[in-house]
Order: sequence, then structure tokens, then C-alpha cells
Amino acid sequence: MLGFIIAMDANKDKAVTLTEMIDFDFASAFQVSEEDINERIDGIFEEYGINPLPLKKVKKEQLGRFSEWDKDHDGLLTRKEIYSYMKTDNTPVKFSVQGETAYMKGVITASTPATVLQLLFEHPEVTSIEMLTVPGSIDDIANLRTSLYVHKFGLNTKLNANISVASGGTDFFLAGRQRIVEKRA
Repeated sequence: MLGFIIAMDANKDKAVTLTEMIDFDFASAFQVSEEDINERIDGIFEEYGINPLPLKKVKKEQLGRFSEWDKDHDGLLTRKEIYSYMKTDNTPVKFSVQGETAYMKGVITASTPATVLQLLFEHPEVTSIEMLTVPGSIDDIANLRTSLYVHKFGLNTKLNANISVASGGTDFFLAGRQRIVEKRA
């Protein structure tokens, strides 16, 4: 809680006004800067001393997460693959639509319920949400509200092979009227 109070203090005067509290953007507060993302990636490659990183060289406790980042499944983890995953892990949910399917990427935030309603308003033809990368949620209430909309509007949810969702992404997936999981998802 103290971290939020410190973050809300926009003018850094060690006091938080009502205006600072109202203006505080919770979703952005959790976002990591480009510089921090690049430092984390540099740290991974420095730790192992090799780029690209062969998954067979990865420590057992890190293998699950690192394997998830290997999108082309070639056994080598590149800077581009790690960046792509970390960037998505740091971006609020966005949808792209093709036909009756909306493709979902990003973290579920306070803005996601409105994003889902906008999707349904602008694309009434959508019957299914295919989750590409949904690492979780940073707002449990928004996640539950979003999941309720998915269920109430009768949308189906789908996970393709080699896709993983976590935390609030799992709740979102389970809200689908029909839930489709391909092998290896």
C-alpha cells in the first residue's frame, strides 16, 4: 500500500492530495519502461553468457517460463522473442478482429471492461475470443467484470497450441460459454 501512496504523490511533496489520488493511473503505474525491459533482457544474456540462448542451457527452475518465450520453437531464445513477450506482459489488452474472431493480447487492466464493451459495440459479429498472450491481470475487479461481459454476451474463448495464459487470463478464459483448448496449450 505504501508503494501506491508514494506513486500517487505526483509533485513529490510527500503528501497525497485528493486530486493526485483521483488522477492516479493504476494501469500505467504497473508498466515497466523500455529501459527496464532492455536491462532485464541484458541481464538474462549476461547471466548465461550466450546469445541466442539455447534452452538446453537454461536452469531447470527457469525453463518453463523461458520455453514459453521461444515462439518459433527452435530451442533458441533470442532477444526479439524475449522482448516481444515482455512488451506484451507490459501492455493493456488490445483486440484485433478477423471475421467472427477477436484476437486478444495483453494484460487485463482497469480499462479492459470498457475495451471489451467497445469491441462488442463496434464488432457485433464477434462470437469468439482467441487468447494469444494474456499474462494475467493487475485489477481483479476489472478482470471479474470483463469475464462477466464475456459470459453474458455468450462469447466463446479459445487457446491454440503453444499458447499460455496465466492468473487473471485463466479466469477470463473460463468465462467463455464454450471453452476450446488445443493440445499443448
